Amino acid sequence: GNLASERDQLQVEQSAFTARLEEEARAEELAEAVRAEQAAEAAALAERDAVAAESGFTRSPNDDSIYYRGEGGTCSTFLNCSWLTVLTIDDCLAGVYVASSLYASENVVIGSGNSITGGLRAGEAALVEIIYPGASGASGFSEVTQANCLA
Repeated sequence: GNLASERDQLQVEQSAFTARLEEEARAEELAEAVRAEQAAEAAALAERDAVAAESGFTRSPNDDSIYYRGEGGTCSTFLNCSWLTVLTIDDCLAGVYVASSLYASENVVIGSGNSITGGLRAGEAALVEIIYPGASGASGFSEVTQANCLA
């Protein structure tokens, strides 16, 4: 009787061990599928970035569905400004918020400003003027610090 009891216990342990191995194998398969999906998404994003770059567009630093491009233009006030074309990949029916900083040099911000576009459908673009209060007459370069779709 004792031998039969030990054999039954071994079978239970073996079944539990086999079940755990199968569970670990399923978890690894799932992890591999997730990694493959992430790699495909990253590749698609890199492809979209390359196509956008051909037209001078840069992806937003904080929203993968927004791209922008600097434009020339005369400021509507005596203050410094930047003109940007903002392009959205997805619908942004409440508009796109854009913030930018004006730099005198690499680490010296001399002004910042923001603007909100009107509502945009996927694939639509808008021209935006960012005005930098307090930076009139200054020269430098601007950098978009935020551009995101408003919900």
